[in-house]
Amino acid sequence: MTPATPTVWARRLGASAADNDNASLHVSRGYAYLNVGREQEAVAAFDRAIELEPTATIRNNVAYYLADKAVRLDRAQQYAEAAVTATGVESRNLTLARISPRELNVVHSLASYWDTLGWVLYARGDLSRAEPLLKAAFTLSESGVVGDHLGQLYEKQGKRDQALRAYAMALKAERPETATRDRFRTLAGSENQEVLLQSHAGDFLTLRTVSVKPAGATGMAEFFVLLGTQGIEDVSFVSGDAALRAPAVVTAIRQADFRPLLPVNDGVGAKILRRGGLSCAADSGAKARCSFILFPLSMTKPVAEN
Repeated sequence: MTPATPTVWARRLGASAADNDNASLHVSRGYAYLNVGREQEAVAAFDRAIELEPTATIRNNVAYYLADKAVRLDRAQQYAEAAVTATGVESRNLTLARISPRELNVVHSLASYWDTLGWVLYARGDLSRAEPLLKAAFTLSESGVVGDHLGQLYEKQGKRDQALRAYAMALKAERPETATRDRFRTLAGSENQEVLLQSHAGDFLTLRTVSVKPAGATGMAEFFVLLGTQGIEDVSFVSGDAALRAPAVVTAIRQADFRPLLPVNDGVGAKILRRGGLSCAADSGAKARCSFILFPLSMTKPVAEN
């Protein structure tokens, strides 16, 4: 998640007593206190928020703000881990039999919470544990903020090329961070920055594209897939050419290598829902070539909302 802008800090600190039972307001107030150096009051506000509403969302938001200011990181890690665990457990109930905005929101939350926990671990200097979380969060969310976090991690690890790639991809995401461009420019140095940016322009699409073994059918169709830490768990046809509903096609999708896109192994067996399109076209030898392109999570909607 992205911290609030400084322009609202004073307003948050001045909230009325009538708002004392509003957990979200206490989180905002706590962050405002952090921004003016009043750590004890910030922690008290955060504690009150969690007391009022001990949900994964509130715990995650508190953890993110603590990590953002690098204070009480032990507590931040505890809250972030609780949010990841609770949402990961909830995701285990996801099935393709029911896909609504609520189920898709679980997937969005996982991406956000993995980022928060990764960012906390980064702040604590635990880079090896932070890396898979931030990488999974960025792969799933394609968020500029998360890409910036991943780039900073790679830079601290001394992985210059990977850091440049993460920054470049983050700059191609929606609402890129101004600080990301500054970090990219500094790290790129004398290299041609526009050439670097363009060299990674298609990386999101490449990452979301999986080769599927031809199964004797051609055409285009959309599917929902359920991904677990071990691979594809289920496939559901949504719409498109009827030939691609064949069991052999579904089997080919199940057997495709989705490993780079699988959820992080968080110890609870999290699952994620993704929607994508399968395209199978005959080449010059009359054999079909098939590829499956996952849609960005921000563009994924239930079937009923098409």
